[in-house]
Amino acid sequence: MSAAPARARAGRDAQASAPGGQVTRRVWFIGVERESADQESLRRAAEQGARTAGMTFNVRRTKDQRVHGGTEKDRPYRVLSPRDARELYESLHLNDCIVLASHASYVKSDPSSEPATLRELIPLGDYVAHKGYFALARGVGDVRTALERFASWPPPDACASEHDPRALPLHIFDPTYSWPEPWTDQLIRDFGVRYDARHGGRFDHAGRTWERPSALHGAAGEERVALRVAGTVLPLGYHWDVQRGRGKERITSAYEVWRLRHEGCHINVYPNGYVRGNKQAVRVWPT
Repeated sequence: MSAAPARARAGRDAQASAPGGQVTRRVWFIGVERESADQESLRRAAEQGARTAGMTFNVRRTKDQRVHGGTEKDRPYRVLSPRDARELYESLHLNDCIVLASHASYVKSDPSSEPATLRELIPLGDYVAHKGYFALARGVGDVRTALERFASWPPPDACASEHDPRALPLHIFDPTYSWPEPWTDQLIRDFGVRYDARHGGRFDHAGRTWERPSALHGAAGEERVALRVAGTVLPLGYHWDVQRGRGKERITSAYEVWRLRHEGCHINVYPNGYVRGNKQAVRVWPT
């Protein structure tokens, strides 16, 4: 596949662990292509705070994109590239991460859509929610406060197990809905009412069925390690068998688009968004 070099780069960078098998704590700073003096000061403060705390520091930058149609058609939105969106999301499942954004940032729910519509943009906070700590930093004080709060992240009730709704790649499962944090028992019940099926699976926003696996297939993608969600280690190779809904032949993430060939076929989707193709499914973007 043409995305293999980018995927390998993401895996190598995101997988780095501290000596002794400890999980790396990582700061992702999301900046703009052309920094102002104020934005540069935010980045430098984040980097200094990360280094002081012994955390790995990464910078990724958004690009301005205009949306198609509607009253917002002439407004630029700052969007993370599909490659960077993938690298960030995979890192959330290997490391304990804080994502500091210097501005309102987005990822595409369908990366093949060009130009995107407003409803196809997912706020970055929603994208990383439940998998990492997110903060919007408008000033140096915001950076310092966020890093101080991250010191006690994740909370003990962040994710109970692989059956917890927060283990799902929610930007694939339902990119149209924003679940608030922190999650309460009532929110988890509300999630069940909205999506749970009688037989123990779940229906996503497009009517596809997400079934628990009958067998675990090694591990997710190239990492070959057990994935984590907010401090909870998931069973090695845990995924969902996603059954195509009627007429819903495409399944999209922030970095790939797959086509399920017929109504009876399924595809394996992992907590970190990795999709394991088979003879019944084909990746159509990137080609």
